[in-house]
Amino acid sequence: MRARYSAFATQNIDYIEQTVLIEKREDFDREKVADWAVRSQWNGLEIRSAPPPDETEGWVEFVARFSLDGKEYLHHESSRFLYRLDRWWYSDGIMGPRPRAVTKVGRNDLCPCGSGKKYKKCCGAAA
Repeated sequence: MRARYSAFATQNIDYIEQTVLIEKREDFDREKVADWAVRSQWNGLEIRSAPPPDETEGWVEFVARFSLDGKEYLHHESSRFLYRLDRWWYSDGIMGPRPRAVTKVGRNDLCPCGSGKKYKKCCGAAA
């Protein structure tokens, strides 16, 4: 992710395109990316979360600060990367933090703590 940010900051559009997952490159709008990179002043990158190094797929949540036409902006994105052919590839992303999935446990479901008891008789007894 840091290398991609640096590529935006130095207007290295070739590198940005080369790090996009091969099957996603047809969606890569080179002119739009180049216009944004060239017109912007890149002011900093904060990585908020990244996958563990032993994973083959992961999300990187980041905030990039940039100026455009004299105004300050934040680009907050959660990007999905896939590890293939001994390197990480950008797959896609969503604006903002990645939505977190929460599974609701019913009173009569098995307790998620692994005790084998019903939730209402285990961890849910105090709830």
